[in-house]
Amino acid sequence: MEEGKIPTLIFHLAFVLILIGAAITRYLGEEGMMHIREGQTQNYISTSDYYLKVKVTAGSDNKYWSKKLLLSSAGKNNLNEKIFVGEKRNYGRSYFLFT
Repeated sequence: MEEGKIPTLIFHLAFVLILIGAAITRYLGEEGMMHIREGQTQNYISTSDYYLKVKVTAGSDNKYWSKKLLLSSAGKNNLNEKIFVGEKRNYGRSYFLFT
Protein backbone atom coordinates (compact mmCIF):
# COMPACT_ATOMS: atom_id res chain seq x y z
CA MET A 1 0.00 0.00 0.00
CA GLU A 2 1.29 3.45 -0.84
CA GLU A 3 2.46 5.70 1.98
CA GLY A 4 -0.02 8.49 1.20
CA LYS A 5 -3.07 6.22 1.22
CA ILE A 6 -2.71 4.89 4.79
CA PRO A 7 -4.03 8.08 6.49
CA THR A 8 -7.00 8.11 4.09
CA LEU A 9 -7.75 4.47 4.92
CA ILE A 10 -7.53 5.17 8.68
CA PHE A 11 -9.86 8.18 8.30
CA HIS A 12 -12.47 6.15 6.44
CA LEU A 13 -12.28 3.22 8.87
CA ALA A 14 -12.76 5.64 11.78
CA PHE A 15 -15.80 7.13 10.06
CA VAL A 16 -17.31 3.66 9.54
CA LEU A 17 -16.64 2.84 13.22
CA ILE A 18 -18.45 6.03 14.28
CA LEU A 19 -21.46 5.11 12.11
CA ILE A 20 -21.59 1.60 13.58
CA GLY A 21 -21.51 3.05 17.11
CA ALA A 22 -24.29 5.50 16.26
CA ALA A 23 -26.47 2.68 14.88
CA ILE A 24 -25.94 0.56 18.01
CA THR A 25 -26.82 3.50 20.24
CA ARG A 26 -29.91 4.31 18.16
CA TYR A 27 -31.45 0.85 18.25
CA LEU A 28 -30.24 -0.54 21.60
CA GLY A 29 -30.01 2.58 23.77
CA GLU A 30 -32.41 3.90 26.38
CA GLU A 31 -33.41 7.53 26.60
CA GLY A 32 -33.90 9.11 29.98
CA MET A 33 -32.49 11.31 32.71
CA MET A 34 -30.37 10.25 35.67
CA HIS A 35 -30.10 12.72 38.54
CA ILE A 36 -26.80 12.25 40.36
CA ARG A 37 -25.89 14.51 43.25
CA GLU A 38 -22.26 15.14 44.07
CA GLY A 39 -20.75 12.23 45.98
CA GLN A 40 -23.77 9.95 45.48
CA THR A 41 -24.59 7.04 43.18
CA GLN A 42 -27.85 6.13 41.43
CA ASN A 43 -29.11 2.92 39.82
CA TYR A 44 -32.24 4.15 38.01
CA ILE A 45 -33.26 6.60 35.30
CA SER A 46 -36.40 8.66 34.74
CA THR A 47 -38.00 8.26 31.34
CA SER A 48 -41.05 9.64 29.56
CA ASP A 49 -41.95 6.18 28.19
CA TYR A 50 -45.00 4.33 29.50
CA TYR A 51 -44.70 0.78 30.84
CA LEU A 52 -47.34 -1.71 31.91
CA LYS A 53 -46.02 -3.52 34.99
CA VAL A 54 -47.61 -6.74 36.22
CA LYS A 55 -46.92 -8.88 39.28
CA VAL A 56 -48.46 -12.36 39.40
CA THR A 57 -48.35 -14.31 42.66
CA ALA A 58 -49.24 -18.00 42.85
CA GLY A 59 -48.46 -19.45 46.26
CA SER A 60 -44.81 -18.73 46.93
CA ASP A 61 -43.99 -18.08 43.26
CA ASN A 62 -43.82 -14.49 42.05
CA LYS A 63 -43.47 -13.34 38.47
CA TYR A 64 -42.76 -9.74 37.48
CA TRP A 65 -43.41 -8.63 33.92
CA SER A 66 -42.99 -5.28 32.21
CA LYS A 67 -43.93 -4.16 28.70
CA LYS A 68 -43.13 -0.85 27.04
CA LEU A 69 -46.30 0.73 25.63
CA LEU A 70 -46.90 3.20 22.85
CA LEU A 71 -50.35 4.59 23.60
CA SER A 72 -51.97 6.39 20.69
CA SER A 73 -55.49 7.35 19.75
CA ALA A 74 -54.56 6.73 16.09
CA GLY A 75 -53.56 3.08 16.49
CA LYS A 76 -54.67 -0.13 18.12
CA ASN A 77 -53.70 -0.44 21.75
CA ASN A 78 -54.17 -4.18 22.10
CA LEU A 79 -51.91 -6.28 24.30
CA ASN A 80 -51.94 -10.08 24.42
CA GLU A 81 -49.39 -11.83 26.65
CA LYS A 82 -48.96 -15.11 28.54
CA ILE A 83 -47.24 -15.22 31.90
CA PHE A 84 -45.88 -18.50 33.27
CA VAL A 85 -45.62 -18.85 37.04
CA GLY A 86 -44.47 -22.00 38.81
CA GLU A 87 -44.26 -25.35 37.06
CA LYS A 88 -47.45 -25.60 34.99
CA ARG A 89 -49.41 -22.49 35.78
CA ASN A 90 -50.31 -20.34 32.80
CA TYR A 91 -52.00 -16.96 33.10
CA GLY A 92 -53.11 -15.58 29.74
CA ARG A 93 -54.64 -12.14 29.49
CA SER A 94 -55.78 -9.86 26.70
CA TYR A 95 -56.06 -6.14 27.29
CA PHE A 96 -57.48 -3.27 25.32
CA LEU A 97 -55.89 -0.08 26.55
CA PHE A 98 -57.88 3.14 26.20
CA THR A 99 -56.11 6.43 25.55
